[in-house]
Amino acid sequence: MPLKHDPMVLKTFLGACRACGEIEMASQVAIHLLEIEPEDHFTYVLLSHMYSDLKKWEEKAGVKKMMKERGVKKVPGWSWIEIRNKVYAFNAEDRSHPELSRDLLDD
Repeated sequence: MPLKHDPMVLKTFLGACRACGEIEMASQVAIHLLEIEPEDHFTYVLLSHMYSDLKKWEEKAGVKKMMKERGVKKVPGWSWIEIRNKVYAFNAEDRSHPELSRDLLDD
C-alpha cells in the first residue's frame, strides 16, 4: 500500500473483506494489523466472525486461542437511546435500569 499503514484504514478494509468474503485478503490485512496493534480486540473479533461465517472452525479457534494467550479481551459494545430528552446507555448484559420488567429477568 503506497500510503502509511493507518490502523483505521486497515480496519475499514478488513471489514470490507468480510462483507465480500475475501478471506485471503482479510488474513493478510489482519496479520499486519496484529503486528501494529496486537492489543486491540477489533481485529481478532472481526477475523473470528469471518471464520464463523465461512464455517472455518479450526481457524476461528486459533484466533480465540491467540486472544487468550495474548491476554486480549473483547470490549463490550454499548448502545445509547434518548427518551424524553434523557440519554440512556446500556450494553447487552445490563440489567440495572429500575424499570426493567421482572418478566425479562426470568428468561
